[in-house]
Amino acid sequence: MKSYVPKSPARTAMLATMMLFLGGGFFQSCDKDDLMDEPAWLGNSVYERLAEGGNYSYTLRLIDDLGQKEVLSQTGSKTLFVASDDVYDEFFRHNSWGVSGYADLSLAQKKLLLNSAMVNNAYLVELLSNVSGNPPQKGMCMRRETAASVFDSVSRILPKDMPQTPFWDKVRARERGIVLLRDNTSKPMIHFLPVFMRQNHITGEDLSILTNGASTSITDAWVNGKKIIDRDITCKNGYIQQVDGLATAADNMVEIIHQHADMSRFASLLDRFCAPYYDVAATKEYNRLYNNTDSVFTLKYFSSTSNTSDFGGSEGGELTTDPDGNVVDAYLAFDPGWSQYMYTNTAGRDLHYDAGALLVPTDEALDFWWNHDGKVLQDMYGAWENVPMKVLVKMLDIDLVRTFTETVPSKFKNIVDNTTKVPLGITKEHVDSCFMGCNGVVYLINKVFTPASYASVSFPALVNEETMNV
Repeated sequence: MKSYVPKSPARTAMLATMMLFLGGGFFQSCDKDDLMDEPAWLGNSVYERLAEGGNYSYTLRLIDDLGQKEVLSQTGSKTLFVASDDVYDEFFRHNSWGVSGYADLSLAQKKLLLNSAMVNNAYLVELLSNVSGNPPQKGMCMRRETAASVFDSVSRILPKDMPQTPFWDKVRARERGIVLLRDNTSKPMIHFLPVFMRQNHITGEDLSILTNGASTSITDAWVNGKKIIDRDITCKNGYIQQVDGLATAADNMVEIIHQHADMSRFASLLDRFCAPYYDVAATKEYNRLYNNTDSVFTLKYFSSTSNTSDFGGSEGGELTTDPDGNVVDAYLAFDPGWSQYMYTNTAGRDLHYDAGALLVPTDEALDFWWNHDGKVLQDMYGAWENVPMKVLVKMLDIDLVRTFTETVPSKFKNIVDNTTKVPLGITKEHVDSCFMGCNGVVYLINKVFTPASYASVSFPALVNEETMNV
């Protein structure tokens, strides 16, 4: 049975009346993506509506436990993406968190469930796809920040789990490991909304591939991989959007590939280009919040487009030196672990407008390539870990796609080889499955595309640098 959050019987009439009384002011409010001072007759607060619904006890417990009852009862403008108790019950029966009931949830898990599903402003579904401005840019937004914080869940990485590269040797000596932020920017919400998809020419077939067949219609609205099934439930301090699953924050692309067994080979190749950087600002904030004296590190990937800021900033730039300040041998096109990744541009575009993509060959596809088209590398180096970074990066970079909106499946022809600028040749038949991250989509593919630089006249000099350099 479909769960229900009660709406006023006269909701439609009230909204129509409000439009008539407020006239142009109402539409101006919408353009600003703000819920202005609303009359009391619009309805109860977000918290009261959930309490009246009768099937949202888990969400109410999260709100109470995290001290958000007053905020969602009286003040502020919020948009909350909620799931019914039935969804939570199913989650407790089948999940990867190791919990079987609400009582098993840690504080960090509770924060993840609530904060990543809450936006600190009031948005109709239609307006979620607008980028704020004067005037707003309609249909251009696919990502936005939520109430989540990077400190909602902080982990410690132990020596046995650290990448086996020299860049980790210093911290590997610490027996207790280090406190590590997988990224020092919060994970934005990612949504596919009808206006955005029409504006960016994303087709129903694109959506079907991106959602692994879960949806074929661009009239559907998706938030953090969950479908909105009841839209724009109006409250006096915001909106409730009911979703068909738990709208927890999506992992970034690096986290996704590390969680899937079929991508383990590619994950280990990427890890050749990462290192832990001591983060002064994150250390101060972490110790203030938790009354500790730990040093906090941030995981970053050497790249031409990386978050070069300490915690609290999100400034893109080159990261081409290791934690000791030494220039690295090679670096990626962009940092796939930067949750708020945005390509360098002169149009003032930020994370709202776009994301990236990764073409990740399965372990089986990589093994096949290594024994066939890549046999020259195998004969020369013996093992993947022996391939120099400056040689390996040529193959990895053609799998790092800078823009998502311009390279959805119907636009695969826009994915080109970095050297020749000729289309790579990827088709939808090459895609096994898709995983949407907070900074882009991961396409799991069944083929390795050999970079043109491996077949060029300069390749012998690349792999025989010591004997062929003049």
